Amino acid sequence: MELEFNLLDQPWIPVTQTDGRPTMMGLKEALLRSHNLLEISSASPLVVGSLHRLLLAIAHRVFGPADHGAWARLWAAGHWDEKALSAYFERWRSRFNLFDDAHPFYQCRNVEGGARKTNFFSPERASGNNAMLFDHHSDERADPLPAPEAARLLVAHQAFGLAGTSRPGENFTDGPWTRGSIFLVQGDTLFQTLMLNMILYPPADDILPTAPQSDKPIWEQDDAWADGRSIPHGYLDYLTWPSRRVLLKPQATADGIVVAELQVVPGLRLDASVLDPAKVYRIEPERGFKLVGFEEDKDLWRDSATLFRLSDDPSGQADRRPAAFRLLESLVARRVLDRRSVYRYMAVGMCNNRAKINFWRQERMPLPLAYFEDRELVGCLREEILGRAEAVGQVLEQAASELARQLLSHDGQGGSPDKTEVQRLVDQMAAERHYWSALEVPFRQAMETLPHDADGTQAEWYNTLRRAARDAFERAARASAAPVRAFKAVTMARGHLEAGLREKLPHINAGRP
Repeated sequence: MELEFNLLDQPWIPVTQTDGRPTMMGLKEALLRSHNLLEISSASPLVVGSLHRLLLAIAHRVFGPADHGAWARLWAAGHWDEKALSAYFERWRSRFNLFDDAHPFYQCRNVEGGARKTNFFSPERASGNNAMLFDHHSDERADPLPAPEAARLLVAHQAFGLAGTSRPGENFTDGPWTRGSIFLVQGDTLFQTLMLNMILYPPADDILPTAPQSDKPIWEQDDAWADGRSIPHGYLDYLTWPSRRVLLKPQATADGIVVAELQVVPGLRLDASVLDPAKVYRIEPERGFKLVGFEEDKDLWRDSATLFRLSDDPSGQADRRPAAFRLLESLVARRVLDRRSVYRYMAVGMCNNRAKINFWRQERMPLPLAYFEDRELVGCLREEILGRAEAVGQVLEQAASELARQLLSHDGQGGSPDKTEVQRLVDQMAAERHYWSALEVPFRQAMETLPHDADGTQAEWYNTLRRAARDAFERAARASAAPVRAFKAVTMARGHLEAGLREKLPHINAGRP
């Protein structure tokens, strides 16, 4: 007997309503009520990102929009057209059944081998070489997944699956969103969020070439893996790219349908030349495009200026912003969106190495639309806010190095201390880490106030940088050595810091008009 869990009707998407209450919804309800929902909400950033990707694929398939006028009409309506969505879902209803006999959703009916326990689907659980701290699951001791959770992890795995060995002679490749950070614009409701990330469809060729006749989401394809393609037919194909051939094994229980086992083998291999419209790429001489992503020792907001750089270079020899940010620039220029509006952007992704996840993260920052039409404002953000912060960070690093050298030279042996030992002590003092962690919240505030009070924002930011650098230095000095022995070293290094602050930060009035 066929088991059924239809994603259109069954609750499986975690959302927060505008009154703050969390709930679960099916695909149809989540889209039709998106104007009354705050956001998709999950403890896993990978689930949050991949569910946005899925909803965007559906919205693009049904609504386009083909041009700026069509986009403006959708935005003005304030909600999705129920008749159009219902007609589409009715046509493809069986393809959204997670356990359909012929076309199970986002799965391949014919999978040979690749038997796995459910832990393989859950990056926060220990499985294979992905041994997570404080987790007591194992490949031998894996809990069944309720159907709603299995559906969420299936969608996330197709987007964020890690490269690695599948079986002898066969390897998984990274999913389309595994590397780099994904940038999504956030509105005041889920409807606005989806709209603000809906680039024009079909997109321009420099974003992703599209063949409209063959471009379809995976659930409309009878066998998505048949042609072995490495270049997507278009944006819809890319948004539902099948990086794995998966088949869930359902069981009926008294508590509902669960998945205790699954089969997973490699799917389609995405060509490295395909650039993701939701990512940021930095151009490097002789190396081409390099992804901007989360790093363990650098907060992502420090690259914020790249997101607002105006007018992408059509030659392809410049950094690339997310396509949604390029759309926002054109909508502000056409006065479809008010330049005074402030939305947010969300970055989701993970840091991984050798098929193992180091961490995954979700960051949110303000997104004043004024940055998309004011070149001087973007320059001020880059030079006076982010540039000054980097300059002071370097001054602090030099002061910490001076402190470490002075401390290590007091060992009675004379001569210059070993560079490795100096760096070890600098790392131990962690002055830079404390400095940058103190700046994230003030940076959010500066992002919002800079467009309407540049002078006051800059003055306040400079004072914030001074305080953060001094606090980080004093914290490092207190932890470095006994006060009597360290007094001279601290005094000399503090002088180095203050001289650098005077050089890098001008003194201007912090008064507000």
